[in-house]
Amino acid sequence: GILQRITLEPHNQRWLFALDRPVRSPRWSRSLPGNIIQALWDVKTPIRYEIRSRTDAGPDYLPRVNQRWALQLPDDLNNRIVELGRQWRNKAATVFDVIKQAENFFLENNFIYTLNPGEMNLDDPLADFLFNKRMGFCEHFAAAFTLLMRAADVPARVIVGYQGGEYNQVGKYLEVRQSEAHAWVEV
Repeated sequence: GILQRITLEPHNQRWLFALDRPVRSPRWSRSLPGNIIQALWDVKTPIRYEIRSRTDAGPDYLPRVNQRWALQLPDDLNNRIVELGRQWRNKAATVFDVIKQAENFFLENNFIYTLNPGEMNLDDPLADFLFNKRMGFCEHFAAAFTLLMRAADVPARVIVGYQGGEYNQVGKYLEVRQSEAHAWVEV
């Protein structure tokens, strides 16, 4: 594993972060399903901690018990979203074929990543994103892709974390800011 020494600025929440899949966390924290690490109290002052992570989990990491919840769909999910995912599944020989069809859907329909997509229809924001606006930020893409995968019978979940950072050559550390917050999908 990779040992990390992390200094975390106060954020008044309980979340802690680590690379990839944490396997050993501080005594004063707890591990939750989905590789979530939380402090036992709100982080109101700067803290330092060590955490060890694995990066070799591989594609079969999600335990079977978690695969069931990673297939659940909301009862009120728009039928067009469900039907599109099922179409992809019916045309696919493998999970990778389903993913490729989804990738093609986003490319061929000229989806645009923007931090200013405007308001989505509050009654059905993901259907509005997928079938009308076709512009949004990482949370829009991640939520829509996850539901489409689940509709195609592919276990999927949204992951929220950080992408990027600035390496300090002198201090030999990586500074990660809130502006590097990101959402993506694991299938």
